[in-house]
Amino acid sequence: MHSFALLLALASAPADDAPVVGLFRLSGPLGEQVRDGTHVELEDAFPIRRFALDAPLVLQTLHCGALDRRCLLRLRDWLGQTPRTATRYAVIELRGSPARTIGVYDLETGTTVRALSFRDDTGDLLLPIVVPWAIADAIRHHHRPPPPMTEDERRELAMLDHPPCTPEELRHSACPQREPIQAYPPPLVEPTRCGVHGRGGSPPAVLWGLLVGWLRRRHRARYRAGT
Repeated sequence: MHSFALLLALASAPADDAPVVGLFRLSGPLGEQVRDGTHVELEDAFPIRRFALDAPLVLQTLHCGALDRRCLLRLRDWLGQTPRTATRYAVIELRGSPARTIGVYDLETGTTVRALSFRDDTGDLLLPIVVPWAIADAIRHHHRPPPPMTEDERRELAMLDHPPCTPEELRHSACPQREPIQAYPPPLVEPTRCGVHGRGGSPPAVLWGLLVGWLRRRHRARYRAGT
């Protein structure tokens, strides 16, 4: 039993050369939920370090006026003084509630990977789920960009948007002109309390979009695996 548990732990452990992701303190109850969710999303692939620092304290400590490239490189050098705090990617809140902005940074190059802006709403049950997904996807894709889609994959995904007519429809010449299904929200969106930055949407529409997006990703993964 112990050996089986050890094998499970080793299978889910990050690789030895995986870069460290630093999760800085996010304000409010929602901030902690987002930080915990991001930790769960990334812990299988990246070592995680949680810092008891927020953006104002980082700027004050490093004597920076903003998190520009010079300040990010200074943060990299400061954290890299000891192996216990050395960090490659940093998730830092630039602006707190109610209009939040969370930045994802590559400290190695001093560049911004992604900045997510959304409206804080404690009644929005999707935010603690969607925001960690977006942060985790941004880090994964930046660290290891996915290969471009092949023509076969494009055709397979097009079948989801424009499903072929059924034999019954063809027999009765009643093949409708189907509108393409829009994934809502698409991958790496900027979520707000309404769903997506700059767009509105009711909770059923958002949930339906999440389901469609998940089906697309699952279909693509199964297609690549040859199943």
